[in-house]
Amino acid sequence: MGEQKPSTPEEEERMVQSLSYEFRVLEGVVGELRARIGAIDAILRNLTLAKTTLENMEKLEVGDEILVPIGGDSFLKAKILDKDKVIIGVGAGVTVEKSLKDAVSLVDSRVEELGRARSDVERQLVQVMERMEYIRGQLQKFLSSTQT
Repeated sequence: MGEQKPSTPEEEERMVQSLSYEFRVLEGVVGELRARIGAIDAILRNLTLAKTTLENMEKLEVGDEILVPIGGDSFLKAKILDKDKVIIGVGAGVTVEKSLKDAVSLVDSRVEELGRARSDVERQLVQVMERMEYIRGQLQKFLSSTQT
C-alpha cells in the first residue's frame, strides 16, 4: 500500500493512470461481490422456507391436503402420503429420500455453510472497498499537488 512518490510529472501521470485503472477494476469486483451476496441471500431465503415447511410437516397427518407451490404464484393440491419421509436435493441435481429429521439437519448444515460463505464474501467486499478508499485518497493527493 505504501506507493512511492513519483519524481517526475510523467511518473506521476503513469501512477494516476495506474491507480485510476485499478479503481475501475475494483468497482467491477465490488459489483460481482454484491451480486454474489445477493445470490447467497436468495438461497438462504429458499432454505429458510424449506426448513419452515419441513418443521410444519410434523403438525400434519397422513391424508391432510396441502398446497404445493409450482412457481409463478401457482399451486397444486396434494395429499400427504408419508409425513416421515421427504425427498430432498443433495446437490448436482441428485435427490434422495430422507427422514424428516435428517432433512431438517441437512438444511441446517447448508444454512451454516452458506452463512460462512456469505461472511467470506462480505470480508472480501470490505477489503476491496478499503483498497478503493486508499486509492481515492492517493488520487486526491495527486490532484491537489498538481493544483498547487
